[in-house]
Amino acid sequence: MTTDDAVRNEPVPYREVSEPGYAEQAAGTFVIENFGVGTSLLGGRCPRCDASIEVPLLDGVFRGDPGSRPGGGTGAAGSIRSVPIICTCAEAHPGRPTDRVGCGAYWIFDVPAGS
Repeated sequence: MTTDDAVRNEPVPYREVSEPGYAEQAAGTFVIENFGVGTSLLGGRCPRCDASIEVPLLDGVFRGDPGSRPGGGTGAAGSIRSVPIICTCAEAHPGRPTDRVGCGAYWIFDVPAGS
């Protein structure tokens, strides 16, 4: 959590914000659960509000057998893909617009290709 969010007795207010340390902090708690070629679930703690979140990761939108897609749905061994992540928690955050979820935090997360 950033310094302004670290100590609180109430939920952090909704604010669309990214901090340089969000990705590194999230990397310490996030795990990837694979469900098959091109379908994974990324889960961990939001670096701003500390709520547990889950983010589905899909290689793309497809119809039919994913193994028949061009490229087979996996990246080169050892390669990384950068994925934009936003907090999707269901916690109450003062000031959050009614059409939004989460606390407003967002960051870029590096995921091993094929995850």
